[in-house]
Amino acid sequence: MIDKSFAEKFIEEIRKYSSYNFLVFNRKGIILAATEKDREGAFHEASYSMMQENKEMIIIQHEDVKNYLGVKCGIDIIVSHNHNVIGAIGITGLPEEVHSTAMLAKMTFEVMFDYDNFRKQTRQNNNKNEEFYGMLLASDPENTDKLNTLAKKLDIKNDILRIPIAITTTSSNENIVLTSIQKSLQFTNQDFAFISRKQTVVVFKSLNEPSSDLFKEYRTAIFNFLFPICKTLEEKNVSYNYYVGSFQKSFNNYHFAYKHCLWLIERHRSLSFFYDYVDAYIQSVIPMQELNGIYQVLGAVMDESMRKDFFELFTVLRDCNYNLVDSSRKLYIHKNTLIFRLSKYKNFFGFNPLHDAEDRAFANYLCNFINLMS
Repeated sequence: MIDKSFAEKFIEEIRKYSSYNFLVFNRKGIILAATEKDREGAFHEASYSMMQENKEMIIIQHEDVKNYLGVKCGIDIIVSHNHNVIGAIGITGLPEEVHSTAMLAKMTFEVMFDYDNFRKQTRQNNNKNEEFYGMLLASDPENTDKLNTLAKKLDIKNDILRIPIAITTTSSNENIVLTSIQKSLQFTNQDFAFISRKQTVVVFKSLNEPSSDLFKEYRTAIFNFLFPICKTLEEKNVSYNYYVGSFQKSFNNYHFAYKHCLWLIERHRSLSFFYDYVDAYIQSVIPMQELNGIYQVLGAVMDESMRKDFFELFTVLRDCNYNLVDSSRKLYIHKNTLIFRLSKYKNFFGFNPLHDAEDRAFANYLCNFINLMS
């Protein structure tokens, strides 16, 4: 369960990166901590109802405020630990503006809680490996010296290029996956693997020193490493999915690589490499407030039917790298029909995304804005 001291710590941390007002609730709907201090200790009926009804999220529009005790316009969302609901967090503001921030705050809270819970357990069992892994996945600059000290004791070098691989499996099979990895002939003394607090097996695979061919060759190295492991798992009828994060060469940045793996997992990008989805990732972390400031007027000028058509058309064009033949096939329309629909928007916006990279970026981000509006 969430205690008051941790709730206050989360609020303190989140205030450094966001101007929105946040709240943390326990399972009874009591506000443990809040950016607006005068709300602490109050009962929040909407969050309580959400948890009682096993909902993932509740959206409170202005017209809904009168229906609940102690609420403001915004979004409340549950937070979990080891697949169990431990409470909820809330963010105040227009739901369409704060949705993406709420999802990022949920991820941040759960990672912080996992680490905090892990740190408490570590103090009890004094396990250096577990402590090192937990600190590695947290984003606390104050851990730098202790991380380096623990790494030296464990003979793990900091200046080696590594890339994370997160492997998910069915419940109770995590240890089978971990053992298969650690027994692999390609698992070196500078590789390390463990089970995270999210019950995901995490491997930090060391790679050869950076070279001009690194980006071209790293997938082959990862496939060669994973192939015998996957074969072993399949022989044991153990299901799995893997997600490959970003390169890192400093312990201080490993939490970024882990977060990139989590992003792939949450979006069900199985058997995937993070660098294939950089654009989608960047778009997902752009606050709705920023997109609203850019596209609000344009979004209002377009009616609902036009927004829906624009989103469908340009999402497919983006996915097909603006190839008209492939896009028309995916839309199940004739190429000439596609050109006609595209011309309508070229005239409406006075742009040409087929031949201009800036216009293409404009269309892609407008798609993202429309998606968040819906």
